[in-house]
Amino acid sequence: MEIKIATRKSPLALYQAEAVKQAIIDKHPDCICELIPLDSEGDKDLRPIRELGGKGVFVKRLEEALMVGDADIAVHSLKDVPADLNNEFQIVATLKRANPSDSIIFKESITLDQLEDKSIVATSSPRRAAQVKLFNPSLEVCPVRGNIHTRIKKLKDNEFDALVIATAALDRLQLNLENVEKIDSSIMLPAATQAIIGIEMGRDINPQKLEIIKSINHHETYFIASVERKIIKYLEGDCNSAIALICKKVKESTFEMNLRAFDHKSLKVEKIDMSFIEAELDQFYLELFNKIEDLKIKELISN
Repeated sequence: MEIKIATRKSPLALYQAEAVKQAIIDKHPDCICELIPLDSEGDKDLRPIRELGGKGVFVKRLEEALMVGDADIAVHSLKDVPADLNNEFQIVATLKRANPSDSIIFKESITLDQLEDKSIVATSSPRRAAQVKLFNPSLEVCPVRGNIHTRIKKLKDNEFDALVIATAALDRLQLNLENVEKIDSSIMLPAATQAIIGIEMGRDINPQKLEIIKSINHHETYFIASVERKIIKYLEGDCNSAIALICKKVKESTFEMNLRAFDHKSLKVEKIDMSFIEAELDQFYLELFNKIEDLKIKELISN
């Protein structure tokens, strides 16, 4: 059985595709897996994501490859995949979630607490920017695009004083950098599905290939990703929404959900923390969505 894997060309994307390839081969040694590296619009055009049409700019080119049969699966950083997925496609599996935290890289040996007032912190994420400003309103935030190596080079070239990057990205690329601090979750919560590698397929797919991909699925991560994506879909969140969200298993069949929603202009924040059991998921959604409406969170994040 041959499986063609569509991926973006960045070092991180290639690492993630290789991880999926290896997981398939480990379970199915007779499978022949081929990577199909592609340039997404979001990789070629470094304007702000919102100017390019939102998160889908990292996904569209890979989905085109699925549509025409050039690839059987597409591998993504799941947080880059719109929660309101085109009906022609489906997320069929995930690998085990890595560390979902964010890290901050400094030019010198300091900590976040020691970062001087009015220092410039680079991030293009409204979620990260809002939480940086809440931690220290005097800090200035500037946008940054490009792959991780490009962003780190800009830091070293003194374009800014600190850079916020997903911890999982640093770990996956084995970037053993100096002057890195993992940001505590009390300061910065992650994006929905951060640190999760997702596998997408078209709905008109070879059943044998589907079963092979499902065999490498990490069921707990897949469940958590499904919950987080449903919440983001309900919130109608997009690339310009400052939403932090994480769901995690705390004991057998019991999960904890933490949601932070920001008006990134006024920095007003609404918080919802809930626990639920898997068997009562529908009741959890009902209660959560009622709280979202009561707190007018959709209006908050649209400001």
